[in-house]
Amino acid sequence: MAKKIFNLLYKIIIFLSGILFLFFAVLSFWETQTGYVYGKAPDDIIPLYKIHDNPLWHILAVTSVFLFFLMSDRIHRRKTVLKFSKYHFVFPLAMALIAGLAAFAVVYGGVRHPYGDQAQLYGAAMYFNEGNYIQLSPGGYLDLYPHQLGYVLYLQTLFRFTGSTSYYLVQIINCFFIAGILWRVYTLAKCITEKVAPWIAAVLFAALTLSLPLYASFIYGDIPSIFFSLGFIRRIMQIVRSFHASPTQEKGRTLPYVLAFADITLAILFKKNAEILLIAAVLTLLFLLVYARITGRSKSSLHMVIFLFFLCVTPVLAPRLVHAHYSHLSGYSVSGGLPSVSWVAMGTIEDGSPGWFNNYPVPVYYSVGFDREQTAERAIEKLKSQFSYFTSHPVYALSFYKRKIATQWNDPLFNAQINYNVEENAYSPARLFQDHIYQMSSVLSVVQNMVYFGVLLYSLSIGKDILKYTKKASYELPSTAFIALFFEFFVLGQFFFSIIWEANSRFTILCYLFMIPMSATGYSETFSKWISSMVSIAENRKI
Repeated sequence: MAKKIFNLLYKIIIFLSGILFLFFAVLSFWETQTGYVYGKAPDDIIPLYKIHDNPLWHILAVTSVFLFFLMSDRIHRRKTVLKFSKYHFVFPLAMALIAGLAAFAVVYGGVRHPYGDQAQLYGAAMYFNEGNYIQLSPGGYLDLYPHQLGYVLYLQTLFRFTGSTSYYLVQIINCFFIAGILWRVYTLAKCITEKVAPWIAAVLFAALTLSLPLYASFIYGDIPSIFFSLGFIRRIMQIVRSFHASPTQEKGRTLPYVLAFADITLAILFKKNAEILLIAAVLTLLFLLVYARITGRSKSSLHMVIFLFFLCVTPVLAPRLVHAHYSHLSGYSVSGGLPSVSWVAMGTIEDGSPGWFNNYPVPVYYSVGFDREQTAERAIEKLKSQFSYFTSHPVYALSFYKRKIATQWNDPLFNAQINYNVEENAYSPARLFQDHIYQMSSVLSVVQNMVYFGVLLYSLSIGKDILKYTKKASYELPSTAFIALFFEFFVLGQFFFSIIWEANSRFTILCYLFMIPMSATGYSETFSKWISSMVSIAENRKI
């Protein structure tokens, strides 16, 4: 009975994720959308724009990927080339260095000082080092957004060690993070498949994510959090493979657990949204434990149980420890900030863009004298009003959420166009990008569609394999099934989060980077199965 329930839940997750990937692939095939874009003047921000793509370019791009794998297969068959396979790391290393240099070029070419939220965080770190904690006072920036204190602690610690408060230094460190992100995408591909061609394809897809170098000047927690999140993903994959291979053997397996724990803790401190990744990992490991138990492979695993306990408790408590630290230093009470329900309410309001940031919670919080309970009550009333309107106007509601999803998941820029800081007279790649943003968006949209189509192929391939396994009376799921489950849990979680929360396409960039090695594997597996079927048909004809 337990085995049947497990199989049913697994099939439901695969089905839901497959539908989602199909939706992404079809949506990105026809058009490109983004929440905000610069107009002709630097301060002229157009709330929403849409580019209708030429489907022919998407078809040619996907065809070129299959030609790449055809060429790779032919090269792999040549014995003279096989001896060079051990140097495959040279290409991803070179691309990582190029990505870092591109990020440095963006930063070096005339970056202006931080503004908006970036200035608030940068200023808080400087003031905190001087003993000034005014931003933690009621109504202060960090009273509203205490989840940013982890990043402030990073800036504050950095300035103490360097003796400098230069924002330029922070941006240079971001360049190293960006190079590391590209390298970590490559290591993820190595964890998923043993074939070299998907590794190279994953690196190419990641290198074509041109929004990453543009984020180098962004003094915010996104880039560091992505770096540590990708490290956590890799560790979870290693843990899954190790536990799946020998669930009762615990000796020598401590290091991946420790590194995974450190990565997710830092990822959450830099960016609270990384908690979605944490939840996906916990669910996956619980599924793995249940599977090991119902198949009689293991009744318990001390390492896994202890790891799950700390994974559920400490990374969530770490931000609270940071809050307690600043409460002690400042004398101000650091709590949860603006109520979560107020962000959900903001996600139902259309003010230029569907569900994007419109500052709804802040004036409400101020109007009730910084009372969080009253702010939550008003947000709930707003939610009821919005859903009542959606119910009365179903066509508008459908349009609203379609556009909200599209502007987050069908934006190959990931909102980078308004998050990098470039002077008007700067001669940097970022300025060149900004001046030709519509043309670049069309090119990057083709790349995004290639990735989404590859993920769809991966989902179909893994789904077919799982169905084949579960049809057998006695079967053993491969470790790749649980790696796919981890990926699908995260994508589904991020998707539903993007529906209910404040909309922003930069929240989805981590999910997109996770998709890249899966996409490359999807192309590779589909090509391999196609070649095998063609060979089988040819052999049958000879017989």
